[in-house]
Amino acid sequence: MADAANNVVENGAYSEPSDLHRAAFERAWARLFSAEFEDAKREIEELACSGSILSMLFVADELRRGNWLYEEDIDLAKEWYELAIAEGASRGHYGLALAHLKNKDDDAAFREMNTAAQRGYPPAIGGLGRLYLWGRGVAPNIGLARYLWKKAAALGNLHAVELLIRLGIRWRFGFAGFLDALLMAWPYAWALVNVRADEPLSDHLR
Repeated sequence: MADAANNVVENGAYSEPSDLHRAAFERAWARLFSAEFEDAKREIEELACSGSILSMLFVADELRRGNWLYEEDIDLAKEWYELAIAEGASRGHYGLALAHLKNKDDDAAFREMNTAAQRGYPPAIGGLGRLYLWGRGVAPNIGLARYLWKKAAALGNLHAVELLIRLGIRWRFGFAGFLDALLMAWPYAWALVNVRADEPLSDHLR
């Protein structure tokens, strides 16, 4: 296996820095879906400026996506990701990688995704697999992609499980991969429903 896969932190070793503003962020986030939308948005921005890592990452994600909260602004999103990285957030490297992908800067995307994966961030381990599948910033290698998805899936990352099922059902991993996909389908669907209901901000959904 390539070094990028061999050196991924083993199961259970990953952790993010604590956010002293977590409770305030979660309360503000819940209010985004109410009539208090504008106040909640302003509160999250204030929390981000006060050092809340979760708020920084949320603002960065929304700027990168450019959907209902902000218009797309990749450069500003990168600045927020960099601030979160400065606070020790591995997820900042993951988000920065996705921002680079939007700018078609594949080498930078691979570098940032690999950094987050080496730190054990499960979505980044799965994301590294996607880069190997697509051949973005690295030579295509579907075997290595599957290896990384299985590693991320073992850490609870549901997006990685989805990819194993999707490609397995299409026979991309042979007969054994097809059987694995069938066996994973129902537990995946059940886990997805429960995590979305109980932990809508969970990293397992990234």
